[in-house]
Parts: sequence; C-alpha cells; structure tokens
Amino acid sequence: MTDQHSSSPLLVRDLMTVGVATCSEETPVTNMQDQGTRAMFSMHHAGGIEYPAAVLSYYHLLRHLAADSDEELRDLGVKAARQAPLEAFINRRDAARRR
Repeated sequence: MTDQHSSSPLLVRDLMTVGVATCSEETPVTNMQDQGTRAMFSMHHAGGIEYPAAVLSYYHLLRHLAADSDEELRDLGVKAARQAPLEAFINRRDAARRR
C-alpha cells in the first residue's frame, strides 16, 4: 500500500496517534466524543502497576446500542466465553512443542 501523494509505502507510524486515550471503568462513554477519539483503553491498576485491561471502541458501543438482548453481546466484555491471553499462549506453545 502506498501513500496517495507519493510512491513511498504507507507506514504504520503514518497512521498512529501519539498518546493513547485512556479511561477508567467509571468514565462516561461521552468522553470518547469529548476527546475526539474512536477508541479508548480502560486502564487497570494493581500492585503499583498500570496496564491496559480492555479497549472500548465505537464498534463496541454501536453493538451494545443495537443489541436486542445480552445474548448478542456474549463475545464482548470480561464475562466473554474465551480463553485468557496467557492461557491461549500456553496452549499454542504446548501444541507447537508437540509437533
């Protein structure tokens, strides 16, 4: 993929935004609009360490608003039926080792 105005390839840094929009789980969703962002990271604090625990995007917000029931949102949020990232990594690593 190249930039429309030159023959140079479009780089990730050309699309990135410096500074990440963050919020707590108590932050009103309207802050996304106030900050002019389409995605925010929900930060978690534990043991003096701060790390991104989740991402909220307009896509998630629109799905929530359009859903007719909680069943339609089972794949979103902390109660989603999926493996924890570390568990998924360990399973993939162990499967690769068995090959």
